[in-house]
Amino acid sequence: MADELTIDEVQALNAGRYDLSGDFPAAPPLAVAAWLQGGPLTLDALCGRPVLVHLFSIQCPGCVARSIPHLNRLHDLFGSDLAIIGVNTVFENPERQTADTVAAALEPLGIEYPVALDEGYETARRFKAPGTPTHAIIDPAGRVRRVLYGSLPGNLQRLDYALQALISEQ
Repeated sequence: MADELTIDEVQALNAGRYDLSGDFPAAPPLAVAAWLQGGPLTLDALCGRPVLVHLFSIQCPGCVARSIPHLNRLHDLFGSDLAIIGVNTVFENPERQTADTVAAALEPLGIEYPVALDEGYETARRFKAPGTPTHAIIDPAGRVRRVLYGSLPGNLQRLDYALQALISEQ
């Protein structure tokens, strides 16, 4: 497992320069300050099934209004065929996103998958997340297949397509 993705790897993933038999980069480990729901989990422990790492912020309107509800539907749709891990990451105002405030904000969202608090933006940095939401799709071998940014409908459709393709490979 690599410590973090390189910018070149993320650009190659998103440009489609890896084919399905390509040597995809290994997923970096999560850096977790606290598990707010579920967990503790590691990506190594989830090898053998696809994983979606959702980097989000409770202060991100697109995350709360579009991305999280969409992932709740994916969780219901794919069930145990897909592991989803939410990681609340803090790009600004860290004093407003403590474990207690994030846990309280998560409660009304009905999230049924594990959620962690990023350790000082470290997980986001490892996945080269320029902002929230960022979605990292990891295959059963622990390799990153895609890193998708944003919660606009087109981005969420690309997320759905990439997940369906990965799950159908099994």
